[in-house]
Amino acid sequence: MSIIDVPEIIALIRETGTDNPHIALHPAATGLPENLDETISAFANMPEGGILILGVRADDATCEAVGVWDIRAAQEGLNFTAQKKISPTVQLGDIELAEVEGKVVVSCLIPPQPSDLRPFRTTRNGAVHIRGGEGNYELSENEVQALQHQQGIPTHEREPVRGAELERDLVAELVDRYLAAELENSPRIRSLGREQQLIRTNVLDGETGNPTLAALYAFGVHPQQFLPTLTVKTHALPEENPRQGTPLINPREFNGPVPDLLDQTLAWVATQKPPELPAEAVREAISNALVHRDLSTPSRSLFIQVTWTPGGLSVSSPGGLWGLTVSQLGNAAARTRNPILYRMCATITSEAGHPVIGSPSLGVTQMRRSLAEAGLPGPRFLDGVTRFQTLLPTMPRLSAADLDWLRGLPGSETLSAAQRHALVAMREGETISDRSYRREFRVDASTARRELQELLNQGLVLIDALPRDTLAGEPRATVYRLAVDGNPAPGVEKALDAPMMTAAAEKFPVDTPEEEAPAPAAEPSPAAQGGSRRLSQDEKDNLVLEVLRDARDPMSRVEISELTALSLGQLNPTLAELRDRELIEFTEPARSRRQRYRLVRR
Repeated sequence: MSIIDVPEIIALIRETGTDNPHIALHPAATGLPENLDETISAFANMPEGGILILGVRADDATCEAVGVWDIRAAQEGLNFTAQKKISPTVQLGDIELAEVEGKVVVSCLIPPQPSDLRPFRTTRNGAVHIRGGEGNYELSENEVQALQHQQGIPTHEREPVRGAELERDLVAELVDRYLAAELENSPRIRSLGREQQLIRTNVLDGETGNPTLAALYAFGVHPQQFLPTLTVKTHALPEENPRQGTPLINPREFNGPVPDLLDQTLAWVATQKPPELPAEAVREAISNALVHRDLSTPSRSLFIQVTWTPGGLSVSSPGGLWGLTVSQLGNAAARTRNPILYRMCATITSEAGHPVIGSPSLGVTQMRRSLAEAGLPGPRFLDGVTRFQTLLPTMPRLSAADLDWLRGLPGSETLSAAQRHALVAMREGETISDRSYRREFRVDASTARRELQELLNQGLVLIDALPRDTLAGEPRATVYRLAVDGNPAPGVEKALDAPMMTAAAEKFPVDTPEEEAPAPAAEPSPAAQGGSRRLSQDEKDNLVLEVLRDARDPMSRVEISELTALSLGQLNPTLAELRDRELIEFTEPARSRRQRYRLVRR
């Protein structure tokens, strides 16, 4: 049995039209790619490794199997590159063959490598790479040093801050609160003098008498006097996928010790009016960034970035995860990069009454629970090795009527946020495919199959088969439709604005510039803003034709969906039908990731 499902990966990339930092595709139709060493070493430097596939070409226009020039030579080339062209040697996982569309491709699993061996460098130029949204990313020397500092147990928080003084630069009330908690738990130091107590509890450095970095950051009057980048910068963006150069909305920079930074950042987030996001999840994400950021010398030039878009909240902090991987978050024993700072912050609350550290054992678990209780997808965590991002997605709230309807379904108490929204979408007459479920909610293939199978097992959905795959132009597609009475009650407004579901991962800005998104070509059709009644197929056809008729340029599915208010589940069959009737046509090859639609010229 194959470990790597190559056809599934190709189908997912075709459907989403986005790059995956955990997967690398190379054509290899005429030989090994020149940057193979960069790709393998980049995966080796990532905490969870990745998958490399030879024999698949992917660019802005297509994603298709082209095969490898020589199967045996490709397999040997992978092993030779890992052993001879990268230092230290990279241990490869399984190398497998798969036939896709009549072509043989070679796939290779690069498993997580021991962290104490990083960084892995290419031997030809000594460069260090990691994987990012645009492929391989070469680290600067400062970033390489930050990566090296993640090895072993960090001690940077204990370093003295030269020039800082206890009485002048620390807030006495915060220091006293922390010291009292430490003395209560450590009876042996109660009889010591105050200065020794402060040294023993890491408030002061024993040799210089200066406050430690942790103490200044947690208790300082103005830590940024000595460490200017221990700040939080915030801004909002007007759209989910902004063009490069889009002006920032309400940009701010906050200073002060950790509790003040927490208060100011939470207050700023509140001004963005995110009613869907539970306050508990927001506080946990920001607190984690403040307390677990990398304090090593190379990372002190970096700041925490908080960004709000219509799709949700992004919190990015310097340094990758320490001591565990993304898949272990909430499932393994907690580890902290800055244990002294953590202890200090656990004893204090902000002036607004927010605890800096919530329940130590429930952090990520409680974040997930609060989002689930709000009917939202769980948080997404992205470990970029030199930065760590927490993404909290928002979705339109389900109406009270829809929640009542959901509560009446069998097994409703166990439904995930994706399942709830999918059922409401199907209640409005839509169909959901395995691939659209993955795309809309950015879940992996196994999660999508499991959650759809659960709905099937509970008798909530039925399976249909479409004559063609309307999403990728392939021969067949399985779709799911509601199996129970889904007629909305009279007068009930639609719970969700169309499109019914949007991909959470597409809602967040990333640290590297994205390709500019095309501007809408026309205003929304007045007919698209009607009530919640079901539209006939003729009405859907007319909406699409009207929008394309008014458009200046060919349009993507997403643009058509936004302007017609048809969800993708309603739109995809409509586009297929209009193509069958030769009323609209593709502007790109059928398998293109950049597909556009236009009216057929008569």
